[in-house]
Amino acid sequence: MNHSDAGILLAYDLTRRAWSQEAMDLMGITPSVYCELAPCHEVIGSVAQDAAQATGLRAGTPVVAGGEDTSSAGLAMGVTSSDTAQLSLGSASTVNVPLACPSTDPRLLAFPHVIEGLTLLGGSMIGGGNAMIWIAGVVAHDRGTVSTERLGQLAEEASQVAPGSDGLIFLPYLAGELQPINDGYARGAFLGRDLSKGRGHLIRAVMEGTAFAVEHNLSITRLLGAKIQMLHAVGGPTRSKLWCQIIADVTGLPLQVMQERGGAALGDAILAAWGAGLIASPESMQRVHAAAGQRYIPHPANHRRYEELVAIYKDVYPRLKDLFPRLAGLSQPAGGLAQ
Repeated sequence: MNHSDAGILLAYDLTRRAWSQEAMDLMGITPSVYCELAPCHEVIGSVAQDAAQATGLRAGTPVVAGGEDTSSAGLAMGVTSSDTAQLSLGSASTVNVPLACPSTDPRLLAFPHVIEGLTLLGGSMIGGGNAMIWIAGVVAHDRGTVSTERLGQLAEEASQVAPGSDGLIFLPYLAGELQPINDGYARGAFLGRDLSKGRGHLIRAVMEGTAFAVEHNLSITRLLGAKIQMLHAVGGPTRSKLWCQIIADVTGLPLQVMQERGGAALGDAILAAWGAGLIASPESMQRVHAAAGQRYIPHPANHRRYEELVAIYKDVYPRLKDLFPRLAGLSQPAGGLAQ
């Protein structure tokens, strides 16, 4: 097994880059059940004759260990140093920062990058495109996937509202939340809604809330030494110029949209070429294939405004935390629905 996949499992020691004897002892598992570990670009064998017949691959073709999909995608995006962060926006969102030391925090995920010596630190968030699908259903009665055209219409409404949504904050915990709060009971909430708030406020607050969640994770990586200078972003929501600008303004970081040209599969192809000796370094092949789109530069005044709101955002969940499990027990009336 390659180190990046192994590092997601509980019995992996990030500091030693090996299976954890301590964890195995605690669980009563013998080391013999764990497989050998290999660097992601290491040649671990070759295609056998029967496999060649079954697949059409040439017998003797080198087989490289490969990498876990998040870190392989990070390689393809050019996130290979601690001054860049990898942001993937889809139905949900993920953000990861490579660090040269195996820093960890119980609020975040930490596992080896496909590039030896780097640890990816970050988190996954429920809120992303699915939050926009949800708000589209609420304000416009749209159901199912939100088209690019419809997303543009919603963003146009949101753009008429000032940054900060006039003090309306959204918690994007629509189905619990992963990092950094790791709470399956957490639920979404609007804070600050009053009679002056309309559809545009709700839409913009949802966009901003998902960006606040990204910043919440990044703020913890900074405490552990991350010196991020740039976000590299991919995914469907990056087609929204407003959303990208909000993320740049909230985080205070330039956001570079990367055209998706292979993702994790490209990252693994780069590892294979490197392991087979076809390229001198993974970065050399990545630069050839990388295609950058629009770049978004944070507006200082907007960032200052968002810094105040992020501080409030971080304060909301701890104050509501104890209420979410109680609400979960009341999600269905004890006597059934009233007739």
